[in-house]
Amino acid sequence: SFTVGPLRPGPTVIKNFYTESPLITSRPQHVTDQFYALNEMTIRGFAPKPILTFDELQFPSKT
Repeated sequence: SFTVGPLRPGPTVIKNFYTESPLITSRPQHVTDQFYALNEMTIRGFAPKPILTFDELQFPSKT
């Protein structure tokens, strides 16, 4: 029979890949607030502005 002992903790992984598009940065706050209200969303604490259109996505360039 095979017995597994206690697992040791792995390394801390930080996933911070998001870079806000200039289109999102320049969006007025009232537009973001309207989006939250329309979708019945309550935000507590920090949250990046939502991506509302496909044009606002930023994909990494190929290297």
